[in-house]
Amino acid sequence: MIQKNIQNKWQVFNLNPSPIQSQFTARQGLGSCQIDEKGILIIGGYTGKHTTDCFYIDVAKRDISRTAGQLPIQTFPFAVPTLSDVERNIGFTIDWCTFKLLKYENNKWNDYESLRKQ
Repeated sequence: MIQKNIQNKWQVFNLNPSPIQSQFTARQGLGSCQIDEKGILIIGGYTGKHTTDCFYIDVAKRDISRTAGQLPIQTFPFAVPTLSDVERNIGFTIDWCTFKLLKYENNKWNDYESLRKQ
């Protein structure tokens, strides 16, 4: 029998100091997803206002950076699943205020589809 060394507990993850950290302010209602084999996207949220922020955390390097493409609209994905296809580097989230489905592909965000009936 093969035993795996799995820790089922939260651990503190400290990022290396960088100038971008001052731009990453505390927020609520953000979205997040694993976007590739080494990184996580942090999407939108509320920092006193809804944001167009999108950050990439490189887990191996413990580094955070702004993505080349920021969100096309202020986005509040609160309590809405943010999903991704890690093999194809595609992510989806929904803005709770406008009910727009947003798609992340080729390092940029697109306003993909409205979920409101016309």
